[in-house]
Amino acid sequence: MSDLRPRGGTIEIGEEKFRLLFSIKTIDEIQSELNIPIFDAIEVLLKAAKGATDAETIGIYAGVITAIINTNNTKKVTLTEVIEQITPENYSVNAVALMKLFWSGMPEEDDYDPDDEEDEKKESERAVNIARLLYIGCSILGYTEEEVFNMTMRKFYLIYDQYLYAKRIKKHEDINEKDMFRD
Repeated sequence: MSDLRPRGGTIEIGEEKFRLLFSIKTIDEIQSELNIPIFDAIEVLLKAAKGATDAETIGIYAGVITAIINTNNTKKVTLTEVIEQITPENYSVNAVALMKLFWSGMPEEDDYDPDDEEDEKKESERAVNIARLLYIGCSILGYTEEEVFNMTMRKFYLIYDQYLYAKRIKKHEDINEKDMFRD
């Protein structure tokens, strides 16, 4: 699978299959609707994958599924519809699938340096700064807001890295030799 054309995955809710992709828009929706940083939501998915069934875990798990379905599909679902479809058979399996999908769309360690934002508060380090991504994507890279929102974090940072190399802001010597995506 190409990082520049991510396929995402699917999830079954009831009898219907829905397309899933952790785009920047999806991350923004999760952070906005659930009012928690994305990495906190992913930690809750890990708890769900391990079988935790407390009300908070189930609520956030269902909220993540609802947000990812509603940002990637024309047919929308409600939180209640998602909760009604949670079964012991699909609960942990879907949580693991969602975590794999999330991490497949995130930049590799070499692509993203969280130390760039060390001035920000600890809580904000667990959230993705959507405004920063939109500014870079729209003002510097020339994409529309919709195009930026539809990218995965990995795709965004691969393109941004190429911009930095082209402008000689970042040197090709800084590239990890094991990274097959680089020239």
